[in-house]
Amino acid sequence: MISSASTASTLIFSDTTRAVGYLQYNHSDNSLRTRVNGAERMRIDSSGNLNLVSGSLTMGGTTVIDASRNLTNIGTI
Repeated sequence: MISSASTASTLIFSDTTRAVGYLQYNHSDNSLRTRVNGAERMRIDSSGNLNLVSGSLTMGGTTVIDASRNLTNIGTI
């Protein structure tokens, strides 16, 4: 997929009525974004930082970062 430096390349996942998910590379800020169930959920910025836009981070069935951005259940990872 190729697009200009000021636009985005997007892979859209859709059912017959609406586009509920996508994987998008935004060239204007060099970020990789994911949209799940109609909302942006995660973004990797140009520095490689992972931003959980909404939701929580779960590892091995244990919540590590909750929806309020609080660290929880931290042990050995």
